[in-house]
Amino acid sequence: MQVLASSYSVHVLLPPAMDRRLRQWCAMSPGCDWPRWGGHITLIPAFHLAVPLVRLIAATERSVQSRREFRVVLDEVRSERHITKPGLYLVYLAGRHPTANVELASLRASLAAGLEGLKVDASPLVARHPFVPHISLTLGLPEPEALLLKARAEQDGLHVTFRAKKISLVEQGSEPDGSPRYCLRDFRLRRQG
Repeated sequence: MQVLASSYSVHVLLPPAMDRRLRQWCAMSPGCDWPRWGGHITLIPAFHLAVPLVRLIAATERSVQSRREFRVVLDEVRSERHITKPGLYLVYLAGRHPTANVELASLRASLAAGLEGLKVDASPLVARHPFVPHISLTLGLPEPEALLLKARAEQDGLHVTFRAKKISLVEQGSEPDGSPRYCLRDFRLRRQG
């Protein structure tokens, strides 16, 4: 069996208790997809290395070393056309107010600048898409199913509010037996105060 080349991405992972709560909700909600490795906000979407991994890790560390922990609020359920899957729709949690997640957007901009030239985007279309902090509830559904999932999430008052304390570099690849791997490297943010 062939080993596939790894791709990487950078995320804020949900705290474990919140991840369990949303995983359970997703398991009871038709059409909802939940990542095996946990709910997350993607800061830098999938990419391949253009330099040795050690340089990417060092650049990521530099990009976050002065950053402090911050609050994340995703309190609105949205649905829109999928940008890479024609005819399908996404359902996701995002911030209702444009200023709700300014620290998250600032961190993302710092990472994007810090990793420039060290990576090759797996999907340039996704990488160029405007950054909207969110947690996806589906990987793509036909519009009627997406609207049903959105309505259920709204009815259930689905939302997340938590303190981001770290970011995670995720490696996605395939082991020789075909099983996926998700190797996390965490970068702690500085405590407030």
